[in-house]
Amino acid sequence: CDRYIKETKRKEEIIEKYKSRLSNIRCKHFDDDEDCPFGSSCFYKHVRKDGTVDEKKVNLRHMINADGETEIMKQMRLSEFLFGE
Repeated sequence: CDRYIKETKRKEEIIEKYKSRLSNIRCKHFDDDEDCPFGSSCFYKHVRKDGTVDEKKVNLRHMINADGETEIMKQMRLSEFLFGE
C-alpha cells in the first residue's frame, strides 16, 4: 500500500495535522445538548450555546465488561440508576 507510513516522525506529523483540522469542526454531540460521550478525548470543537469554547476538562469513567474489554461509561444520573429512567 502506498499510503502506509513507516517513519514514526512523519506519522506523528500527519496525526497532529489531522487532529488540528478536526479541532476546528464543531462536535455534533456537544451541539445537541452540550454533552459529548467522548468527553476530553473528543477531537472536535466543543462550543457552548453562548459561543464560548468548552475546555474539555472531563474525566471519562472506564469499566471492564464481561469480555475483559475496557468501555467508556456514559454519564448517568442517580435517578436513572435507581429508577431506570
